[in-house]
Amino acid sequence: MSMKFPSTPQIPASAAFDAFNAICAGVSKWLEEEHKTKVTIANVEASRDTAIAGIEAQRDFLLRALDVSFDERRTAFRALFDALDAALRNADQPAVAEVLAAVTTLATTNPFTELRDHKIVIEQFRSNDPWDV
Repeated sequence: MSMKFPSTPQIPASAAFDAFNAICAGVSKWLEEEHKTKVTIANVEASRDTAIAGIEAQRDFLLRALDVSFDERRTAFRALFDALDAALRNADQPAVAEVLAAVTTLATTNPFTELRDHKIVIEQFRSNDPWDV
C-alpha cells in the first residue's frame, strides 16, 4: 500500500536561499543582542559589587573609628574618675575642682567631631599615637 503525499509547491532556489539567509541574519542579530545584554548585565553587576564593597568598607571603617573613639573616651573617663577618687580620698579640694572641670569638659565634647573629616580619622588609624579625646 502506498501513500500519496499532496504535491508541494516548488520554491525557487534563490527564494529558499534568501529565506535561509534571513533566518541566519535574524539568529545572528539575536545572538549579538543577547551577548550585548549579558555584557551590560555583567557591567552592572560589577558596578553594583564595587559600590557595595565601597559602602561596606566605609561602614566597617566608621564602626572601627567609633569603637576606637569610644574606647579612648571610656579610658579617659575612667582615668579622670580614678583621679577624682584619689583627690577625694586625699581631701584635695583644688584637685577635685580641676578633675571635675576636666570631666565636664570631656562630657560636653562631641565624640563624633573628629569623624566629620575622614582624613583625620585615617591619619589617626595609621598613627601609633593615642587619640586626643
